[in-house]
Amino acid sequence: MNSTSDHALLKQFVQQHPTEAIATLTELDPEQLAQFVRQLDRAEQLTIVAHLSSRRAARVLAHWPTAEAVALLGRLPFLAAVPVLRYSDKAAREQLLSAMPTRLGRMLRRSLSYTMAQVGSHIDPLVPVLHATMTIQQVLDYLRADPAQAYRHLFVIDQQRILVGRLAVIRLLTAPSEEPLHRHMKPPPPPVVAEMTATDVLAQWNEAYFELPVTTTQGEFIGVVTRQTLKRQYAEYDTTDLATTEAGGALTDLYLVGLTSIFGKLGNN
Repeated sequence: MNSTSDHALLKQFVQQHPTEAIATLTELDPEQLAQFVRQLDRAEQLTIVAHLSSRRAARVLAHWPTAEAVALLGRLPFLAAVPVLRYSDKAAREQLLSAMPTRLGRMLRRSLSYTMAQVGSHIDPLVPVLHATMTIQQVLDYLRADPAQAYRHLFVIDQQRILVGRLAVIRLLTAPSEEPLHRHMKPPPPPVVAEMTATDVLAQWNEAYFELPVTTTQGEFIGVVTRQTLKRQYAEYDTTDLATTEAGGALTDLYLVGLTSIFGKLGNN
């Protein structure tokens, strides 16, 4: 950006009218869009990339330096980063995964090892996991370290990461802090095996459960999957880019006038 007013205009446009902003930005080819988005604040970059189709986001990030692309992917929700990597060129994907923090890279590789039709491709591994040996006070301390997260139930595993129970979060309001966790947990719902197809899991989904635990064939707990996520799977992995819509209305037209000068500056860089 060469102008504070240009930057303020774009920021307001992206924040208040993301749909129209994305529709406008898709007029740029991936290389132009990549150069353009790199000039924005991180929050604005995330807003734009999150609204792009996974295929187009992969094309855009292909024109970014690896370190910058890794930083942005690491800030995306896990389930949004997976399809972007899946649509990346194989060599580029390997380069990005190798540059990821070890734990995140390992989890992403595992999700990518499943086909798009399998549940393992749609799990969220970044969920709190409790150990059966914990006390209620240790659970409370653990959750305070990540106060932004909110869950109805927490899954409990043993030392081999085998699922042994679940704890209703509301129990933490009344359970004595010194008591062991295992006294207050309930049996877990039947787990889903990661190799199962999303279609099969949806067909037998018990509507009493909002989310289900997912395990490997060896029984290791690796994350959770929600019914909503599986229902969205074909939309998440749509092979077409988002349709470009006509931006109309006096307010949008005003933004577009300002953006025209920004696009011109971009083309001259």
